[in-house]
Amino acid sequence: MTRGRIESPTITTWITRANRSTPRCARCGRWSPIGRAGGRLRAAFDFHCPWIRGKHNEDFYFVGSKDPGNWERIQEFSRLLEAECSGGLPFESKHNLPYGQAWNTYEGPLVSFGRWAGTLPGLWLSASSETPYSHCGGVETLPERARTLGRDFARALRKFLENR
Repeated sequence: MTRGRIESPTITTWITRANRSTPRCARCGRWSPIGRAGGRLRAAFDFHCPWIRGKHNEDFYFVGSKDPGNWERIQEFSRLLEAECSGGLPFESKHNLPYGQAWNTYEGPLVSFGRWAGTLPGLWLSASSETPYSHCGGVETLPERARTLGRDFARALRKFLENR
């Protein structure tokens, strides 16, 4: 698996080249639950912490997809998640970062998780998220708040999948 690093003033992102032609990548695909899903996987998410602080770094948000259909589904899921939020870590879909804005403009040969997962057969939704590990939406990120967000996320995902 080859890795590349993109640096900008606001974010450093590790991305992986989705090169299935190399034996090592093929093995990784077979070993991972995603690789073994056999077209049954319907949604895939990547959670990681944004850069350090400041704009686009202290709110939980989804990174917009270049694929308009997937971006529409990310927005649909975001509305469900926003409705399900019950007081853990705040989520507001207005913080989602559409493709082509701020740092979300990369078009090179390296592939982000969201872009790679979008190529999997049968997948309805793939998204990368920025999930602050310190302060989220003005609230301190604590384990119980993160667990509450996880439960909210699971309820929203269930509703999203049931609507398909």
